[in-house]
Amino acid sequence: QEPRSRQQAFAAGKSSWGVPEAFEARLRLNSPNGGLRRIPSLNDTRSELIPHQSLVRFRCMVQDILDPEFYTGIYEEVNESSGAKTLKTAKYKDLVDVPEGSVIQETRNSVTLSRIPLFCVPLPGEAPWLSKALGGGANAEDVAPADVKQREKRKRGSAPRVGTPEKKTPTNQHSGSSKRNRFGAPSEAQTNSMESEASEAPSHEESNPSRGTIGSVKGCMVKLYDQDTSPLKVCDVIEVVGVFCADPLLSSMERDDGFGPFNPPASAAPRVHAISYRRLGANWSIVPAPKAKDVFKRKLQELCASLKGIRQSLLSHISKVLGGDNMAAETLLLSLISRVHYRKVGHAVGKFSLGLRGVPPSLAAQIHALMQDLLPAAKYIEITIDSLNKKAMMPVKDYNTNHLSQGELQAGKGTHMLLDETRLGEGKLSAKGVKNFKAVQQVLSEQKLNYDFQFHNITFDADTPMLVLSKGKSIFKCDCTIELKIKNEPPTDYKALRVDPKILRTWREYLLVARQLEVDISPDMSKVIQNDIIAMRKANPQLDQSKMHMRLGLSRLAAITFLEPVLTKERWGYTVPLYKYIA
Repeated sequence: QEPRSRQQAFAAGKSSWGVPEAFEARLRLNSPNGGLRRIPSLNDTRSELIPHQSLVRFRCMVQDILDPEFYTGIYEEVNESSGAKTLKTAKYKDLVDVPEGSVIQETRNSVTLSRIPLFCVPLPGEAPWLSKALGGGANAEDVAPADVKQREKRKRGSAPRVGTPEKKTPTNQHSGSSKRNRFGAPSEAQTNSMESEASEAPSHEESNPSRGTIGSVKGCMVKLYDQDTSPLKVCDVIEVVGVFCADPLLSSMERDDGFGPFNPPASAAPRVHAISYRRLGANWSIVPAPKAKDVFKRKLQELCASLKGIRQSLLSHISKVLGGDNMAAETLLLSLISRVHYRKVGHAVGKFSLGLRGVPPSLAAQIHALMQDLLPAAKYIEITIDSLNKKAMMPVKDYNTNHLSQGELQAGKGTHMLLDETRLGEGKLSAKGVKNFKAVQQVLSEQKLNYDFQFHNITFDADTPMLVLSKGKSIFKCDCTIELKIKNEPPTDYKALRVDPKILRTWREYLLVARQLEVDISPDMSKVIQNDIIAMRKANPQLDQSKMHMRLGLSRLAAITFLEPVLTKERWGYTVPLYKYIA
């Protein structure tokens, strides 16, 4: 029912109008057996094959949060012949269709609303298997070509269309005489910047050879409604369901003077007007989360029933990739389930940066393939003098476009980072190289990443476990470094190590469940640990405090690999051989 007064219109505009609830009830978007599979995914389908204003989903990382933008939430459409007036909304749209013989007028019933634009990118380092595990998506064959052709027709201007105002001030002025008001047109500088960034950014296939075929979208403007401030943070991993907009008119419009340079053109970054979204947390929506107590408990019991076989088979598989080094395999397993549990007095409790030295350059790709086979996201970063001097490891703010460009170290929470310095040679670091080196070391040491705002840095917390591979001594300092002792010939192609899909799925579930566990230390166990540490200090007065913290951290991680919620004497003693290997 249409609002009959300005007050009613405003009240209606402040609510969601029940749209998210209606979609959730119909499609059960957050249910395991819901309707997500029926919705095309921008991650799996080329954007040009998706019809304009159709329902899509996009799995992504929040790369930048932009200033709120204002748009005409409710406007009045007037028929010039009859004088009939109709209240309509521009919500979930970038352009609105104006029927022939009608105009849009600024009246007392018009309401300006705001929405929050996010610049989102495909998940850095995403594993090829993740899409299918999260429900897959309609592919190119499922999209009707006839629907796609309608987008091309709009280039010829077959119907009057008006852009929804997207200005930084709510002083939107409609022109009743114009059928093509240029509201929301991108600036020339913004257009060139975003198109350049999209063309220069390496595709997943280029930056990650093990990545499968995906959609062509390298970035997308996601717009959130009915929020005063963004409920999301930079680097949050989400899956959005919303209305897809990539109308060519958005790219062809001339610049409107009141429009800021914060919105990329649709040609560089399509828009998704979010109806609903879900966060992909530590469980990645693949296994139950601890807050779902009963379901999580059942999954935990299911894994514990066959834990010995799961753990041993996984360690054997990792050991094969590492050339038969069982100790290195055990340590790598600890790295795979590590995460930042909490922060205390500046210390990230639970983080575990691991260094493997003695790694041949040819083995680095196989280790990365292993990680991508087991984990939802594992990003590869090659460390050379050239890459440190030229690449942007930190995100950098561009004030000309008001856009935060992506850095190599910016990744979604829970994404594992593999730093490959096996091909690092001699050379001199430039000022930028030194800055990049310090940024990498900060993530390794503190799980914090500086964002470069040119005149100052802003530090953000990170949770990206890091593995450093090197031939000799690494240029970086890790929490734990071990020498890789290759006993057997490592595989030259990871694909040759064929694993039964059911076993592989069980390994992935085991790692995801383990990664969510918390380990408690009882008062009695605290006394045991305290006495052992005192004895260690007496035996070696020069023992560094960080080494003692590492022993405790290794014991916690070992308990987690056995799916044990309480640290025991057995697990405390289990890490003695590992502790001796720390270089």
